Amino acid sequence: MKILITGGTGSIGESVLRELAKDPSVTQITVLSRDEFKQHQLRCELQSKKIRFVLGDIRDKQSLMKPFKGIDVIFHTAAFKHVDLGESMPEEFVKTNILGTINVFDAAEENGVKKVVLLSTDKAAHATSVLGMTKGIAERIMIARANSGSKTVFSAVRLGNVLASRGSVIPLFVDAIKNKKAITLTDPEMTRFMISLPETAKFISFALQHGKQGDIFIKKCDVMEMGNVAKALLHIFNSDVAIKIVGRRDGERTHEILANQTELSQSEDMGGYFRISNSIGGLNKKTSKKSAQKQNLDYASNLVKPLTLEETEKKLRSLDYISNELVNKK
Repeated sequence: MKILITGGTGSIGESVLRELAKDPSVTQITVLSRDEFKQHQLRCELQSKKIRFVLGDIRDKQSLMKPFKGIDVIFHTAAFKHVDLGESMPEEFVKTNILGTINVFDAAEENGVKKVVLLSTDKAAHATSVLGMTKGIAERIMIARANSGSKTVFSAVRLGNVLASRGSVIPLFVDAIKNKKAITLTDPEMTRFMISLPETAKFISFALQHGKQGDIFIKKCDVMEMGNVAKALLHIFNSDVAIKIVGRRDGERTHEILANQTELSQSEDMGGYFRISNSIGGLNKKTSKKSAQKQNLDYASNLVKPLTLEETEKKLRSLDYISNELVNKK
């Protein structure tokens, strides 16, 4: 099986790359991104004959056509993801998250790619930010392609916050602690669905294995209160820097929603995951009716019992990123 990862040098793309590299059924992995330096770093580190690196930009469809030839599966991870930047530069998010996704889908279909898995975000459900709106539209484009009779199978995974991914809140908190600066926190009672990078990679592989046309997969994630995240990191790094409450940013929500009530009524409970069908007819009628009767609320972070402070600290200590930062601290 030949796989291509758009945005393959990003935190999530790289995690997927490392997971797939262990799979003997995967004969070739193409990493496509704009980050020349990161590609060089990964090439030197991994030194794998089955991994190839290609410079390309999802905003430029032509740059995708040659790399997509002969590919069986595409994991579309390339996107703009920062909420505050989206609010100040919405046009750029439209170009990458929407128009770039259309380019990926077009190039995949034209090259006969068998499956495309789109990475989305919890911010797409009941979207209140430019990021959420653009990713929500990307999901709808995915569903439209799935319903168009395409020979390419299109599906998606909707992620919560990926722990310690590049530019996310945990590295920002750790950086403040290391530089003995106050941790800036928008709201200590803010809750977020949290998923680690290894969990994300396994989740995406699960979606690849089980995805049918138009499916959106959701993982049942741990929920953390951001105040506890800050306190846990202070304890882990034995720091006494202050926590400064600065209030919510534009487009930011106090609590996140991984799936709304309507979506859950069209879902199949797969144990650790929900599979949302793009239409009620896409599921077994008995299963769909049962789901619709049970799910009368959104799957929201404030409706899930959050981890305790102790559990939060244990989860954070399990991250490779935290382990590495503790070693560097010494």
